[in-house]
Amino acid sequence: MKSFLHDRYWPQEDQVRFFNRWDQFNDDPRTKDIDLHIGGHVDFKKLRNEKINVNINGEWPNEFFGGRTSGSAAWKCEEIEKRFDYVLNFDKPTASARGHIYAPYGYSYENVLSNVCWENIDDVEKTFDTFMIGHCKMNPLWNGEPDAIYHWHQVTSKFNSVFCNNYIKDAPGKKWSDSMDLCAKSKISVVWVDFLYATRENRNFAESTYDWIRFKDAVIKRDGGNIISKPTVPQMKGRVYTAAFCKSIILCYKGPWASEVSPYNSPIEDYLEPEKDFLYFEDCEDLESKIKEILGDYDNPKYRDMVNSAHDKMKNNHDVSNIYEKYIVPLAKKGKTK
Repeated sequence: MKSFLHDRYWPQEDQVRFFNRWDQFNDDPRTKDIDLHIGGHVDFKKLRNEKINVNINGEWPNEFFGGRTSGSAAWKCEEIEKRFDYVLNFDKPTASARGHIYAPYGYSYENVLSNVCWENIDDVEKTFDTFMIGHCKMNPLWNGEPDAIYHWHQVTSKFNSVFCNNYIKDAPGKKWSDSMDLCAKSKISVVWVDFLYATRENRNFAESTYDWIRFKDAVIKRDGGNIISKPTVPQMKGRVYTAAFCKSIILCYKGPWASEVSPYNSPIEDYLEPEKDFLYFEDCEDLESKIKEILGDYDNPKYRDMVNSAHDKMKNNHDVSNIYEKYIVPLAKKGKTK
C-alpha cells in the first residue's frame, strides 16, 4: 500500500494529522495494489488509475454543504465518489446515504505515545479539573447563531480548567502533543459528537440538495424562560479518542441524537456505552452539576473503572491496525470498481 496525506487545508493543530500513521502499512505486500488517500481535499492528479484507490477520513457530512459559499465544496465530494474505487467513511448517515463503507476512526496508540512526554498514563497526575479543546471566537454568537462552545466554556472556567482554543493567541495546547499532555493531566474532558457550525445558509442548501442530511435542534442553555439552541448533525470527533486515551472522564454533550435509531444516532454510542464508559450532560446547567458531582466524589472506584473501560475499548477495537485489517486489507481482494 502507498498512502497519500491530502492535508494542505487542515489546521496545523488538527488531531487527524497525528492520529493514524497509515504509512506504517506501506510495505505490506497484501495491499501492494492499494493507494490510500487520506482527507477530503484530494489532489486528483495523484490518483493512479491502475491502483485500487481508496479514500478515508474526509470531512463528512459538512463537506457537502460547506465551502466559501454553501455547497461550493460539494463537487469535491461527488468527484471523490466518482473517481475512487472505495470511500471509507466514519460518518454513518453519509456512508448509508451515499453508498460508502462505514469505517470508524482509527487511532495509532504507538504513534501517540511516541509524541507525548509520558509512557504510562496511569503515572500522570491529574492536576486540572476539566479539559476542553475547540474553536471559539469568545463570543456567544458564531455567524449570528449561538456558539455552544462559548457557553460550555463559561461553565468550565468556573473550575481549574484548561481550554485549548486556536482563536486565542496565547491559549495552551497549540501543538497537538501539548494538548494531549494537558488532557492527560485533567480529571474530566468535556466533548461533543455534533457538527456545531452549520450556518442557516448551510442548512438551507443541505436540506434542499441532500435530503439525507438531517438537522435537529440542540439545546445548549436554559436561561430563565428562554432556551438557547442550535441545529446540529451527528459527527464523531477525535477529542473522544483523546479523552479515552488519556484516561480523562468523558463528559459528552448529549444533544438530540442520543439513543436514536442508527444511522442517525449519537456517534459516541457506536464506540462506547453511556454510564459505563462515559457520561452525558444535557445543557449548561447540567454540565456544571455533573462536573461538581464528579469532582466531589472523584476517588469513587466507579470513575476509575469508567476511564479504564473507555481506554481499553478504544485501544483494543479502534487502534489503526484494527481498522487496517478489518476494512482496508479485504479491499485488495475485492479489486477495482472503477
